Amino acid sequence: PHVYVVRYYGPRKEASGFAAHYQRTHPPLLARLPRIRAIACYRPAAKSAPARCNAADYLIGNEVEFDCAEDF
Repeated sequence: PHVYVVRYYGPRKEASGFAAHYQRTHPPLLARLPRIRAIACYRPAAKSAPARCNAADYLIGNEVEFDCAEDF
């Protein structure tokens, strides 16, 4: 499969509101598009990452999976 990945970075005045709105509205819009195999929309965990891992520095992430490049 082919995956298209998007990350939205801050700071934003209304970061939490932006992420909540995006997560609530964007996946349903994407679901209307043809040939999308899967949609993942997520927010990074709190900045309590283990020392061996870097904390995420983005507000929200989105991944859309397609069967092939032509479907993208």
